[in-house]
Amino acid sequence: MLSEWRAQRQARLAKEAAEKAAEEAAAQALQDAREACKWLHAEALIYAGITGGLIGCGRSLLFGARKDRNIEIEPIKRSSLGGAILCMALYVMSPGELRASMNAKPPRGVTWSEFNNVSASGFLIAMLSGCLLGYGYAMLEGITLNDGSNREYQISPLQRAGLGGGLYFGGLYLLMPGWVRCLMGHDNSDKYLGAFKW
Repeated sequence: MLSEWRAQRQARLAKEAAEKAAEEAAAQALQDAREACKWLHAEALIYAGITGGLIGCGRSLLFGARKDRNIEIEPIKRSSLGGAILCMALYVMSPGELRASMNAKPPRGVTWSEFNNVSASGFLIAMLSGCLLGYGYAMLEGITLNDGSNREYQISPLQRAGLGGGLYFGGLYLLMPGWVRCLMGHDNSDKYLGAFKW
């Protein structure tokens, strides 16, 4: 009986030691990732460009974009490109500590989406919410845009409002820090939301 109790105690102590070692290893990996995030990374730069492109495209669809005579690009394409360049520039010029607290490169063995709390369901819900808000805004205020872009892309003013709202809010979802996405309730991986990400 005594030997069985000792064996159970040793097994419990060994399990606790293994869990503590795993936690310390994870904390060290997060610290290393945080230090690495202070430098520029190609993946994060591409992510910033996609985010800015969605925001720029959604904004131009929802609120309109004027034709610029000095730039021979269709207004919606110009706004998308401008948003992408702007977000990439903001990423490059941001301090390392700020980059580390936002959307960051994960430690080895952890997926990017899990580390930054990005999921397909959260992104789709953000786009659906934006689409509904775009439709609601257009119908409530009676503001729909009908210009050359509508004819070029064969889209009605009301469809444009819904699509613009969806893309705009999808971009905002990607722009937010991971801990904000976690608070939305659709991206519940709070494993990496300690002091290392704040």
